[in-house]
Amino acid sequence: MADKIATRQAYGEALIELVEKNDKVVVLDADLANATQTCKVAKAHPEKFYNCGIAEANMVDIAAGMSTMGLIPYCSSFAMFAAGRAYEQIRNSIAYPHFNVKICATHAGVSVGEDGGSHQCIEDLALMRAIPGMTVICPADANEAKAATMAIAEMNGPVYMRLARLATPVFEGDMVKPFEIGKANVLREGKDVAIFATGLMVSEIGFGAEWLERHTNEEGIRLIQYACSKGVNILDCWMPDPKSRDIIGEGIKPNRDKWFIQGHIGSTYKDGQYYRTRDMKYVRPAFEDLLTRLQTDYIDLGMIHYVDSEEEWDQIQTSDYMDYVMDLKKRGVIRHIGMSSHNPKVALKAAQSGYVEMILFSINPVFDMLPASEDINTMFAEEIDSGLKGIDPDRALLYKTCEQNDVGITVMKGFAGGRLFDEKRSPFGVRLTPVQCIHYALSRPAVSSILCGYDTKEQLDEAIAYETASEDEKDYASVIANAPFHSYRGQCTYCGHCKPCVVNLDIAMINKFYDLATMQPEVPATIQSHYELLDHKASECVACHACESRCPFGVPIAERMEKAAKLFGC
Repeated sequence: MADKIATRQAYGEALIELVEKNDKVVVLDADLANATQTCKVAKAHPEKFYNCGIAEANMVDIAAGMSTMGLIPYCSSFAMFAAGRAYEQIRNSIAYPHFNVKICATHAGVSVGEDGGSHQCIEDLALMRAIPGMTVICPADANEAKAATMAIAEMNGPVYMRLARLATPVFEGDMVKPFEIGKANVLREGKDVAIFATGLMVSEIGFGAEWLERHTNEEGIRLIQYACSKGVNILDCWMPDPKSRDIIGEGIKPNRDKWFIQGHIGSTYKDGQYYRTRDMKYVRPAFEDLLTRLQTDYIDLGMIHYVDSEEEWDQIQTSDYMDYVMDLKKRGVIRHIGMSSHNPKVALKAAQSGYVEMILFSINPVFDMLPASEDINTMFAEEIDSGLKGIDPDRALLYKTCEQNDVGITVMKGFAGGRLFDEKRSPFGVRLTPVQCIHYALSRPAVSSILCGYDTKEQLDEAIAYETASEDEKDYASVIANAPFHSYRGQCTYCGHCKPCVVNLDIAMINKFYDLATMQPEVPATIQSHYELLDHKASECVACHACESRCPFGVPIAERMEKAAKLFGC
């Protein structure tokens, strides 16, 4: 990757070139020219620039009027104000009469950071896409932003272009292609699934940094930077010890803005030992130490550290500790609030809280069978109850609730402390590979990333190998299903063994939507909508039962399709 340039910066530079090339182009701004980068035009060509003041609706109406005179107005503001405050004017004064106005909004999404939650506009794409006749563009990098700025001047009609505050990588190689409105850049051809992406995303393979303490500073720094070079961009730091924090700070220093950091609040260091507390006398200086040693002024995900007791969760809701967490969020010191837990009942409360956006949770096939407990040691007992079968209901409910409530999950202890790699220690009596464990975790609803611990580059390469692994290499289902101990019998794990369907049903996805829908007394509108977008519905099932012969867990698929068709009405 080349240098990082903000798309808004490229937009400002492109505007100068555009106004010099096209005398019909004019630029309007709502008193945010420095932030939107239209200040470049104001300085170079003041006759082409109009500052409309803090009056976004007026700016849009002025632009509409200018367009009727044959001009091509480019309107700029923050996405929150352009798509939000001026929505009615955009809809009725520009889109309805199909006027040739370009709305170019910056500071979109959640990466606004210190500007605060009121400026973190995530609904702008939905609002603009809902307007008939509106072309919506979200450039991937500075190169596309510049190309898009030029291209939309050549098309007639309203455009909404989404830009970002932060500097982001400028892609090279395969991404350098002629920009064409309505066409995306294809990074990889495939046959089984089409994935469309826009905006910022964490990597599936993350970095659990707790093992750094046992390495030299130089080794740890090199390992972090190596991970970054391989595309890993999320790192968890729960450790309070100065050495680990110093290593991370130096490791992320060359490219801090590439990293999403999970930093824990309430993890402290006392008398040379880790100490978990809610006492603000220790919590505040420990978190300030985290910022100092990581050499950053913000943490992407501020994690409420390690709550495994329902009683403790209830207690901290009205505590100085929680006031502190909320204040950090309000000030932009943490951009999102998360929580770490091993207890699905506690994690469920967090997922239902309305303010927790990410949960760090322990997920692997063994732990998923275990009932909720406040004692983490029960997870690592050498023997577990032989009667345990399939995913514990509390854990299944947690995953479904997170999926439904748009709460992400990052995974810890995905390998059960390495126990799953040894058939003699594995409760299943069979060995799983790192790739199979990773695939299991990433297959759970709401899971976005698994945070693995690494001692060496080779171990990191083993984890990253998941991204290029074959379906056979990822296949955990056959291993678990044929294991001598414990069983997931009758339970859909969305593994995909049921494919192919003779009528092209996406059986795993229908099962997932069915499971999500049956959580509520009525089918949630969002789940109903997602289901209806499927190319083929459960009602098309011909009950041939061919899929059931391939299911390693003996799920009565035809019966579930019948129930899903009845539930969703098609």
